Amino acid sequence: SALGFGCEEIPRWIDGLGLLAGAGLIGISASVWLGAPADVTRAVGSVAAVAYCLWAIGLAWVLWGFQEVTHRIFGLATEHS
Repeated sequence: SALGFGCEEIPRWIDGLGLLAGAGLIGISASVWLGAPADVTRAVGSVAAVAYCLWAIGLAWVLWGFQEVTHRIFGLATEHS
């Protein structure tokens, strides 16, 4: 999400959810490595899991509407006739 942030085809809210999910996963690693209480690790993990699920659903929704690359390159119709 960070590499493609601002891409026209993918809305910013999907990129933001991807960044939040990635930060949450890094947060889980850091909290376990630093020996944080289990409640903190569980809270960070819950936020990361929800953000990841929403990001995956949103990304799948956007990708479902993409045209195939070969159709765009060769100017072929994407509809079945």
